[in-house]
Amino acid sequence: MVETQKYIGEKDYKSGKYKMPNRASQKDDKFYLKMAKYMWSQYVSNSSAISYGGYSSTSGKSFVELRLYALGQQDKLRYMELLDDCDEFTQEGYLNLNWDIVQILPKFTDIVKGKLAGMDFEMNTQAIDAVSNKKRLRKSNKMKILANPQMQEFMKKTGFRPKGMKLPSYIKSVEDVEVYVKMGGVKLEYEMAMRDAIESTKYESRWDTIKDKIVEDVITLGICAIKTKCHEKTHKVIADYVDPLYLVIQPSKYADYRDSTWAAEIRTVTIGQLRMESNLTEGDILEIVKKYRGQRGNSKTYDVPTGIEWEKSYQNDYDFDTTQISYNDFTIDVMESYFIAKDVERYIVGVREDEGNYIYDKVKRNAKLNKKQKKSGKNTEDNIIQKCYKCFWVIGTDYLYDCGEEYAIAKAEKDGLKQALLPIQVYSNKTKSIVERCISFVDDIQLATLKKRNALSKMAPGPRMVIDKSILRDSVDIGGQQYSMLDLLSVYSK
Repeated sequence: MVETQKYIGEKDYKSGKYKMPNRASQKDDKFYLKMAKYMWSQYVSNSSAISYGGYSSTSGKSFVELRLYALGQQDKLRYMELLDDCDEFTQEGYLNLNWDIVQILPKFTDIVKGKLAGMDFEMNTQAIDAVSNKKRLRKSNKMKILANPQMQEFMKKTGFRPKGMKLPSYIKSVEDVEVYVKMGGVKLEYEMAMRDAIESTKYESRWDTIKDKIVEDVITLGICAIKTKCHEKTHKVIADYVDPLYLVIQPSKYADYRDSTWAAEIRTVTIGQLRMESNLTEGDILEIVKKYRGQRGNSKTYDVPTGIEWEKSYQNDYDFDTTQISYNDFTIDVMESYFIAKDVERYIVGVREDEGNYIYDKVKRNAKLNKKQKKSGKNTEDNIIQKCYKCFWVIGTDYLYDCGEEYAIAKAEKDGLKQALLPIQVYSNKTKSIVERCISFVDDIQLATLKKRNALSKMAPGPRMVIDKSILRDSVDIGGQQYSMLDLLSVYSK
């Protein structure tokens, strides 16, 4: 059987001609397109963490096949080919058998999912910087002073009590305060605010549903992924599920992919959706339609509108009605890609002549000093910083949109340096998943069940006869052992 192409232009991206651009260079549309095509070529060439089309890196099994096994819905043809030559066109076996799949794995995966889904942890936020530690120590010391018996006696006699400090009712002594502090009872205002923000994010993201999907992927595929999104206007942070079947990510030696510098999610959208979420003109969209016609289940033919209003749409005239366009329902593939790159921030450094103040003015990265600035002793200083960038690329074309710096970049501090993080977080156990390990046992049980069904279907029926008991003896001696007539009939039927 000839393998069909999964995405358009597959062969071109396997050629090895797409290389990674200089990630410290100017970030323009050419750079974003080169980066997107490089990431895609790595995926198509099976050089990313997940093999092209969604295959396990440990066993080579398709993610689709693993999910079917987990549901007890794997293809029965694999068993037909082993036990019985099946019809090529009807895909039905010649043996008169019930070919239904035995539901083996669903029971056990449900048990594991129940165990993992039941594990929930309370959110604990604690600032670890020096300033916060001092504030926390000061707060606990004040509590110890309030809990001191001599201080309590003093407050009782004088009526004086420090403002803004109140001990919980269950704290009676200094020792109680120490236990309270060790249990994390002393919380700063911004630590509690952070905890509330995380709880709000979980609620807005409907985390329970996402958690179920993550647990299911860990059991079935051995890898899971989520994406963090921050709305640029409302600043609302939510988590979203990423299907590993459509995940593209740089290989890593770590289970949490901490050193991966690029990742992407493949999305299938319609032309109508693309028009709403991008700034592409109708002319650009028509070129994309030409690429995708006859592909991904799309029709080979379509009608192109005509007239003056249609011509206006090429300049993104928003008054043009697009609801009746014939190719609105065409489906296309978009790669939502993210990557870490370096950026150069150039500053003019010197001393202001009139005031004598030290200056540090940010300019364009290619700015140069004029003669006057050089004469006054000014110079340029470049800072290299890490940033996370994004671009949405229509796979197989030269069209992309929504390119630029990722809003609200998360950073991890390591050895005094802040490193930008990808918004897609991935975890893999780097070994076969539970379902992968069980496949051989499931196949053995299914084959044994089918063989038993086949044996039962071919077993001869019991005897059909009429016996006149009046002429039968009471018993018969066979090999020195007495058998009654009922014994003989029983043995005969067996």
